[in-house]
Amino acid sequence: MRLAVSRAEGLALRPGEGHAVRLPGPSEQQLEGSPRELVGALSVCWGDARVAEYCADLLEGADPMGCPEALLYIGGRGAAGLLGRDDRQEVLRYWPRVWAARALRYAWSPSAVPALVAALDDEAWRVAEQAMKVMTKYEVGEGVEAALAWVDHPLPRVRATVLGLVAAVGESEHVDHVLEGLQDPDPQVRRAAEKALTRLERRLDVELQP
Repeated sequence: MRLAVSRAEGLALRPGEGHAVRLPGPSEQQLEGSPRELVGALSVCWGDARVAEYCADLLEGADPMGCPEALLYIGGRGAAGLLGRDDRQEVLRYWPRVWAARALRYAWSPSAVPALVAALDDEAWRVAEQAMKVMTKYEVGEGVEAALAWVDHPLPRVRATVLGLVAAVGESEHVDHVLEGLQDPDPQVRRAAEKALTRLERRLDVELQP
């Protein structure tokens, strides 16, 4: 269910509801806060479920300018800087989806799972990376196969994130990817693989030999 939002007034209205709730934009002081603090402030206004729904909508392609006030809460100072630019349509091409995925780490609802799984096919690696981090935190197993498409990404941080998800929700058939990670040329990935192997052994109650 999508939220109907008014850009002009910063209102959020659920379909079928007879009233709208005005959303005040974050203060200058709030914009200096952490993502957790900003998303928490938005949840005070909307509740976690509504924030998660908003983020899922953004991941699925909703117009980020539909409610710029909410975008400021999930994007913080970075969003404030981009919204003031003349070329904001171009620079906002994928960043709102990055912020939306990140915000789901702090305002969670299982209803966001389909949008997160779809985000693993996003053209922007930052979106997929954040989606995998959320899935790891909440142990969402539905997207592990799609996540493995990123296991050979050029960036070590992305490869390490994939292994973190495998550690959290993977099964025995995914162990080979972890073992390969132990031979990765980057130490960040090797450390992630070592942690993944240990966690998989504990979760699956098996002994896995590197």
